[in-house]
Amino acid sequence: MKKSKKEGIKNFIKGLGLAAYVFLAWQISQYAIGYLAIFILGRANYNKPFWFTIVGILTYLLAIFLIIFIPKHISKKLKATREEIGLSGLPTFTDIGISILGYISTILIAGTVILILEKLHLVDAAAQQDIGFNNISNGTGRALAYILIAVIAPLAEEIIFRGYLYGTLRKNLSIIPSIIIVSVLFGALHSPLNVSIDIAILSTILCLEREITGTIHAGIITHILQNSIAFIILVIRGII
Repeated sequence: MKKSKKEGIKNFIKGLGLAAYVFLAWQISQYAIGYLAIFILGRANYNKPFWFTIVGILTYLLAIFLIIFIPKHISKKLKATREEIGLSGLPTFTDIGISILGYISTILIAGTVILILEKLHLVDAAAQQDIGFNNISNGTGRALAYILIAVIAPLAEEIIFRGYLYGTLRKNLSIIPSIIIVSVLFGALHSPLNVSIDIAILSTILCLEREITGTIHAGIITHILQNSIAFIILVIRGII
């Protein structure tokens, strides 16, 4: 019993170590590609929708390379198969149904939590996340912004966080610590605080979807729904 408990603690610490590596690799990808792009393109061109979209795609590709492909050459335990990442098979009608329920659950739970925290003066529910796209003046710019925000980002983030990270953690950890590590990390990578909390709750739902379906297909759909509707709201408000 003691040995089992000690092993559990050891696995949890290893899980935190992997999460720390994912965090570091994510930050390196953001800054390395971002600063290199600014150096090559100049700040004015960097902020244009076309180049900002290209930079975003390259950032996600570098993050996937650092987080998924580098570790497998360091340790066999960090090597993840397609099934372990949750990409086996194709999306099913069950995935679609669960993804819609997941989206509705996220909206209800996150909305309630943010409302309570706002009443307690702990968060500003109106604070906006800086998505990088500002003052878009035409449909092409909005289309590029949508592709990055509502298609590329959900795909890449689900592969990295609910795919590789969650799948690797679940090899040695139970569901609760795995969800906590992934969701706290994913929330911490977003700001301001109200968005961070909302994203952490979204991540929790997405992890549960993976547990139910065995893949990240439902999570990808939920994530696309979440970002698509948020994008539409930003357009309606004239923010982008």
